[in-house]
Amino acid sequence: MAAFNITAALGVTLAQRLKLIQSRLSKAQVDLRRMEQIQRHLARSIRSGLITVDNELKITFFNQAASDILGVDLRDFYGKPIKEIWPDAERLLLSPQQVDSSVNRNELILRDDSGKEKFLGISIFPLTDEEGNSLGYGFIFQDITEIKAREERLQRMDKLAALGEMAAGLAHEIRNPLASLCGAAQFLSEADLIKPEGERLLQIITRESERLNRLTETFLLYARPEKGAGKPVAIFKEVKNIIDLISQRKGLPECKFNLNIDKNLSVVMDPDQFRQVILNIVLNARQALPQEGGQISIFAYKKEDFVEIIIEDTGKGIDQKDLPYIFDPFFTTRADGTGLGLSVVHRLINAHGGDIQVESKLGHGTKFIIHLPYKEYFCTDKQINSQDNIFRKKNKGIGFAEII
Repeated sequence: MAAFNITAALGVTLAQRLKLIQSRLSKAQVDLRRMEQIQRHLARSIRSGLITVDNELKITFFNQAASDILGVDLRDFYGKPIKEIWPDAERLLLSPQQVDSSVNRNELILRDDSGKEKFLGISIFPLTDEEGNSLGYGFIFQDITEIKAREERLQRMDKLAALGEMAAGLAHEIRNPLASLCGAAQFLSEADLIKPEGERLLQIITRESERLNRLTETFLLYARPEKGAGKPVAIFKEVKNIIDLISQRKGLPECKFNLNIDKNLSVVMDPDQFRQVILNIVLNARQALPQEGGQISIFAYKKEDFVEIIIEDTGKGIDQKDLPYIFDPFFTTRADGTGLGLSVVHRLINAHGGDIQVESKLGHGTKFIIHLPYKEYFCTDKQINSQDNIFRKKNKGIGFAEII
């Protein structure tokens, strides 16, 4: 009986312990499933791309962001070497700098089939178990293309500001002797002190002095652009006026204009400076067109609290090596250009709280993208006709681009 009672007591104790162990095991299984779900959702939710490889550099894990950033479906490459889809990552991992350096942050350039570049910031880290044995490597990366573009824009603005100060000083020093030169030439002409054979030379002096004076004014406009009176500017009507003005110029290639602009869409900007910006870009676009069959498309859309204006042509395009410099003063690819047009455009847009970007491919045309503050605008027919008359009187036969 004693043995029986002891056996029964042990059975009860073991049963209780088994129940407790089962309860703990069940809780551990629930926690494990929860951790697996968190891990799975975490990998899927983070915006950075994540890829892991084993010691043979074969893909063992990836998340959806990695597929989106690389532009490939990584499910087709699971268990395959990473070099099949991303050879640059393997080269970076095996490079001596990566092995020796304690800093594992790098940048890579990813090019798609069309040649468009995407900048990736990438970090590489080793994977180890509890005992420190190597399990492979992890790649975590982000698309930093927009960040790089923003950095380049800030660097360009700093450089242009410095050049602007220099241009202001130069223009000021030139204007004083230039005024004396123009005054002397005018006096000689009015006083009839020049012999007939010298009249042609005096005309050259007067004409070139006036051209130098216009160039000096452009220097000052670039160096210290006055913001002017910010007013609602009706984009559609101003663009139409500019197209009519350019159409009167002779010697330009044939062109078909495509417009998609809401008549009530407007921006807050000095009207004269807005015309100067659009006219200069459109004139450059038309000069880049072939003699026949060229097109210029102008679109304007409201996006949140700003307006996006796109001016796109089907011209010869800009060489990739020239793109970083087109907004720099005195940079030009035309023999008769001053290299100040787009510099002034860039300064005026920035002075009004906007920005300008350019996309181009040699032989496939150029696209300028302008962002400016938004202002809703309602214009009556009487106001439209009044604006047209003012614009045409101020620009009788001469466009604002003549100044630039």
